Amino acid sequence: MSPAIIQEIRLFLISAAFGILLGIAYDVLRIFRRLWIHGVWWVAAEDLLYFFCASLLVFSMIFAENDGTVRFFSLGSLIVGVILYYISVSPYLVRFFVWLIGFPFRFFARIVKKIKKILAKHGKVS
Repeated sequence: MSPAIIQEIRLFLISAAFGILLGIAYDVLRIFRRLWIHGVWWVAAEDLLYFFCASLLVFSMIFAENDGTVRFFSLGSLIVGVILYYISVSPYLVRFFVWLIGFPFRFFARIVKKIKKILAKHGKVS
């Protein structure tokens, strides 16, 4: 196989892997949003910051891997990487990490609720 074809395949695979990493980074935001609910303006600011950083990272990847030449197939494989990640593992990972990170909060909330109930029963808290 010619070195040019090998370079194209390499760029394709790196772009797809980069798409998966961008999907994981956005899932971190999704997990954060499910654990700490906040307003529309914060969500918009987070999305704007995410897409700004993602565009800089994609530009850096294209510049480093293909000397700044934007190739349609590399952008396509980036999108394919994101889509494959979101239809395969993303829903399970988000649900698992929301449960895992939220577990201590739910545990302590139950303890506080029981303490309040006991104190209210004895007339200490209204």
